[in-house]
Amino acid sequence: MQNSKVIKAKAPFILYLVLWLLYSFQDILNFSGIIAQAILFTILAVSLYYFILVNVRFQLPKVLRVLNLLLISFTIYGFISIVEGGVHIISESGGAVRPMDYLKNIYVSFLPIYVTYYATRIGHFDVKDFRVWAIILLVVSIIKFYSKYDAAFANIGFLVDDVTNGKSYDIVFIIVLLPLFDKRPLVQYVILAVCVYFAIIGMKRGAMVCGAVAMIVFILLSMRGNKGMGRKLFMIILASGIIFIIMNIINHLVIESDWFSVRIMRTMDGNSSGRDDMYNALLGHFFNENNVLRLLFGNGADATFGIAGNYAHNDWLEIAINNGLVMLVLYFIYWVLLFRTTLYSKKIDNMCFKILLLFFTTQFLRTFFSMGYSDIALHCSMALGFVLATIDNNKYHKRISKKYLRNE
Repeated sequence: MQNSKVIKAKAPFILYLVLWLLYSFQDILNFSGIIAQAILFTILAVSLYYFILVNVRFQLPKVLRVLNLLLISFTIYGFISIVEGGVHIISESGGAVRPMDYLKNIYVSFLPIYVTYYATRIGHFDVKDFRVWAIILLVVSIIKFYSKYDAAFANIGFLVDDVTNGKSYDIVFIIVLLPLFDKRPLVQYVILAVCVYFAIIGMKRGAMVCGAVAMIVFILLSMRGNKGMGRKLFMIILASGIIFIIMNIINHLVIESDWFSVRIMRTMDGNSSGRDDMYNALLGHFFNENNVLRLLFGNGADATFGIAGNYAHNDWLEIAINNGLVMLVLYFIYWVLLFRTTLYSKKIDNMCFKILLLFFTTQFLRTFFSMGYSDIALHCSMALGFVLATIDNNKYHKRISKKYLRNE
């Protein structure tokens, strides 16, 4: 009876995540455009409802209040873009970017934070639940990874070895969730090995960098958190084994894959896949801007297409051109507050501290060479919402305990 009540209470959030899974598999399941759009509309409508509910019901931490301002600002720019209309074409691939995409990508990235925050605050999402969903989302990310290869082969005719796979980012960022399995180190290191393996074979240099940094941070956190000599030795053996396996995979790819060797050589030669020229064009436009209003408030959603023919692939440049200095400062404040929250969480909950540190390290690093704020993986958004809610719950329970002790 008790279990049925718990399941019933958690059902809305479970259904929300199931809708996300269906939306993720739209290409694999061959959903028609109408069905996929209906699922997305439902997800966004539910997300916006909980965004409002969270702001009405709870006193949010400063980092979420700043995120509120960012989301409201992005919404204004997005609606202006929709009213103005027009389709942007990516110069390299010829892909079309619709006016709706700007707002959709940002909502899809940030709104799950609020839904997860709410579910965690009211006790409908806990560590045990998150562990299950972490494994599910890892499997989903791997399926999407191979689906991307299939799509590239079917549409372009490339051999698999000649394609870089952006879905490797999603798998790499599963590393953020490893502290959920702190009591199961073997599980942690198996998942870590899987994530780094896909970062390597995906051949996205940004994902490799994020994966390498996340792996180092995670191993250091693991060593720091284990005081027993036997346990530390066990961790060292596990970490050494993972590093040995990774080095062998890299060595095999260098020998067997010409494309992998080319990617490595281009990186060593400083080849940035044309991003240097794009960055120079965008920086030149920003620093030579004579219109004060455009300098402060930007040129509008997706304005980088009119200058460089593509997304900036750098959050700071993207926001500077599209939204101006005001929102650039607001975005910087968001990261400063997130860093302060990470340091503060160390006093509250060790697991939360580890998750936040991994989240901050990987996501902040990504802002410099990829589209971070408009392409956050679902599990990363969930991780941030879960951790912030857990910290707030712990603070609330401590206040209640102190009040009770005073009354005694």
